[in-house]
Amino acid sequence: MIGKMDNKVTIQFRQLGTGVYGERPVSFGAPVVAWAEVQYRNTGSRESVDGRLETSSQRVIFLVRYCADLSSLSTFDRVVYDGENYDIENIT
Repeated sequence: MIGKMDNKVTIQFRQLGTGVYGERPVSFGAPVVAWAEVQYRNTGSRESVDGRLETSSQRVIFLVRYCADLSSLSTFDRVVYDGENYDIENIT
C-alpha cells in the first residue's frame, strides 16, 4: 500500500476460447491483484431506460502503479473492485 493507493483491486485479463462450433466464448482469468487509488467522479454518471430495463453507470478512475504483470493491459480487460466488475475504457 502506497499513500492513497489503499484499495485492493483485481485486474482480470480477457481470454478468448474456441467452442465446438467455432464460436469465440469470452472468459476472464489470469488475475492480478494490485493496490489502487479509487476516484469517483461527479460527472460521467448516467441512467437510461431501454424498453423496461433500467440501467445506471458511474465513471470511476482507478490509479494503479505500473508493474510488469500489467504490461499487456488493454481495454478488453476489466477491474473488479468491491464485488463489482468495471469495464476499462481508457488507459493512460
